[in-house]
Amino acid sequence: MPIDCLPDIRPSVGRFGTGPTGPLTAAVTDQQAALYGHGCRKPGDLKITFGTGAFCLALADRYPEATHLPKGLLPTVAWQIGEEVTYALDGGVYDVGSAIEWAIKTGVATSVDDFQAFERPAAIERGMAFIPAFSGLACPYWDRTAAPLLVGLTYASDLADMRQALVEGIVFLTADVIAAMGGMVSIGEAISIDGGLSRSAYFCQFLADVTGRTIKVAAMDEITALGAAQLAVVGIGNAVPGPPIGETRSYAPRAVPNDAWRERAHRAIALARGWHD
Repeated sequence: MPIDCLPDIRPSVGRFGTGPTGPLTAAVTDQQAALYGHGCRKPGDLKITFGTGAFCLALADRYPEATHLPKGLLPTVAWQIGEEVTYALDGGVYDVGSAIEWAIKTGVATSVDDFQAFERPAAIERGMAFIPAFSGLACPYWDRTAAPLLVGLTYASDLADMRQALVEGIVFLTADVIAAMGGMVSIGEAISIDGGLSRSAYFCQFLADVTGRTIKVAAMDEITALGAAQLAVVGIGNAVPGPPIGETRSYAPRAVPNDAWRERAHRAIALARGWHD
């Protein structure tokens, strides 16, 4: 395709034309819109959207040269307002909502409500790990040869154990992305999340425990739409809106044997890798 067939690269905020109800003043992709909608404004601010996969973006203080990034992280533009360009780091987990759908399809769970709470110690503490690499492993591994792995079953294990281990496996893979980002920018003490799995209190608390950071869940679900609308408001000359409206649920990290948990999870990840070679 000739280069002149492509549209011009323009700022995220500007005058793009006029629609049925007024001027079009913002053009931004979904994850960058969610980053703005979560109120992320300074380097180290990080948001995660848990949809089909987990989409993690953290603001950077400068353009992150790809050659200097830890394996698996991607440099990206968060947005451009006027002449000011804001950059971000991008990383993710392939299977989140898709792993939950698999559990429901196979009868491991009956609905998403089965992932809300577990009245038992952590599965990883009891020697069970589930690495949901149905599509392989994304950041920081980028290993399409990896396969899903459930290890540590005993005769007493039941479906609830499998569901709990699945939720925890998603957390451990997400924590690896955050750790990679922490090598490039100073991640803040709180992480903002949204998406279907953010409705699970167990998941949110376990994510707080493993990352050692407060997890904040906005009361509003449509963070992507909110961010796009906020940028459009900026485009018509109004002040930059604040963070999402509504009460935010917060989960503070608790004292847990995190090093031992992470080491066991990484042993399971190593076993899952290379299966499809």
